[in-house]
Amino acid sequence: MQNFTLRGVVIGAICALVISASSVYIALKLGALPWPIFFAVLLVLFLLKALGKRRRARGASIEEAGVSTTIVTSASMVAGGLAFTVPALYILGLKTPSFATVSLCAIVGVMLGALACALYRGYFIERSKLPYPIGLGAARTLRAGDEGGHKAHLLFGSAAFAALFAFLRDGLGLIPSVINFGIKVPNALFGIYASPMSLAMGFLIAPTAALVWLGGGLAGLVCDVCWGKDVATSLGIGLMIGVGIGIIARMLYLFCRRRLGAWRHRRSGAAWGSGNLREAGSAGQSQILPRPVLVALIPLVLLLAGLWLGFGLKLELGAVLMVLVLVFLVFLMSAQATGQAGMNPMEVFAVIVVLSVGLIWQLGQLQAVLLAAVVAVAAGLTGDVFNDYKLGAEVGIAPRAQWCSQLIGGLIGALVGAAVIVLLTQVYGSACFGSGHSFIAAQAGVVATMIGGIPNLALFLGAALLGLILAAAGAPVMTLGLGVYLPFYMSLSVALGAGAHWLTKKLAPRFLAREGGTVVASGLLAGESIFGILAALVLLVSGAFAA
Repeated sequence: MQNFTLRGVVIGAICALVISASSVYIALKLGALPWPIFFAVLLVLFLLKALGKRRRARGASIEEAGVSTTIVTSASMVAGGLAFTVPALYILGLKTPSFATVSLCAIVGVMLGALACALYRGYFIERSKLPYPIGLGAARTLRAGDEGGHKAHLLFGSAAFAALFAFLRDGLGLIPSVINFGIKVPNALFGIYASPMSLAMGFLIAPTAALVWLGGGLAGLVCDVCWGKDVATSLGIGLMIGVGIGIIARMLYLFCRRRLGAWRHRRSGAAWGSGNLREAGSAGQSQILPRPVLVALIPLVLLLAGLWLGFGLKLELGAVLMVLVLVFLVFLMSAQATGQAGMNPMEVFAVIVVLSVGLIWQLGQLQAVLLAAVVAVAAGLTGDVFNDYKLGAEVGIAPRAQWCSQLIGGLIGALVGAAVIVLLTQVYGSACFGSGHSFIAAQAGVVATMIGGIPNLALFLGAALLGLILAAAGAPVMTLGLGVYLPFYMSLSVALGAGAHWLTKKLAPRFLAREGGTVVASGLLAGESIFGILAALVLLVSGAFAA
């Protein structure tokens, strides 16, 4: 298969093991997950060169690197989907599911997401003309390469610094986790989170998003001090859910307006998902799967997914059918939101499906959380990995090679994501997730609250309505609810990272234009998160020997 090499698969799989584990840790620790595609591109390019490959034909090397990158990002998104949902089980105090149960939920999500990509890639990449800004940026990074190894030095140097900093803070206790300058605030912890990872997060996201995050943090701090944590929780989760629904509503409005405007220019009878069967794309592109294979694959995947939902999660037949219908609607919204706005609120999609099914069919809390995990994984794999398909279309990678890479990465992410969550609970205990604990797990907190009960329903509904209106109007409020929900010291640290981005832009614009800042920030994220996972492994092994 063109572009699909054994070396590329091996490199992608090795990187996927590291990045997917890192993604779980980042998502749980910071309550957010930056796009991993830029880090993946640089890491894959470095390893290809380290193995001695010198590019006689530039295009071939770029294509091989793109296939490896797809494995990495697919694994990261699947692991992130688990991190955004599964910890809700521990927050709700439910019976802990086995590693096999969690990983099977993820694998079902991978199957559904991969099927959706085979159906919809042609439309969203070849025909819809959506920008997919993250995918375009990654394509530019891939084309630019890393001549001289300068970016690799920055990447690994910053990762080593972050790991050393985390060791001094967590391993030796020489650096406090929160620097509060002696300021004490009732009912809240004021200060700066001493974490390279949080500073890197602020550097990577847009400055406007960081300022909105800080504004939400100030609002949450006021709520904590004046009315208590329940008020901040209801307000923050209401804003997150409302903003997510508002983004979906705005996306649907813009889509309908564009479709109506171009109605006369389209062929009569064009349908969703037909693009991959009749692609009119760029030269050299081909459909992902032949029509007979796709026709056979659809009922097979739906049957396997239905069997797991029915017998694994013990959903009634009507609920299973409803889930399968809603999941494919989620696929459309996820791919559209990623391509149009560069964001994919997968946990919100999961909550919407769970609540919709729960209105008709009775769901237990365990069923609801595991169903949310299936939907979040599927939405993450479908929406976010379309950035990789956009990259592939830009540099000429065969779609079928990327689709196979997506499957491999998805399976790796399912196993690694489940393993890391189980590892963290064994080392830190099942009570380590949630606001005020070792791992914030903000998105899982949203899922747990929506399933287990909202502290202040009236405030939640009012905040959700406000978030919906602001997001539907196009206001950049995606991080507002996150700031309200998370501790203020994390919001302040993220804002400082955004300030570092602004200062770098003023003092070293060429360094920023050459993506030096993005490389350093990616290294900081990777270094601290990898240290956290290795530290947990050491604690687990040492505890086993002690026992």
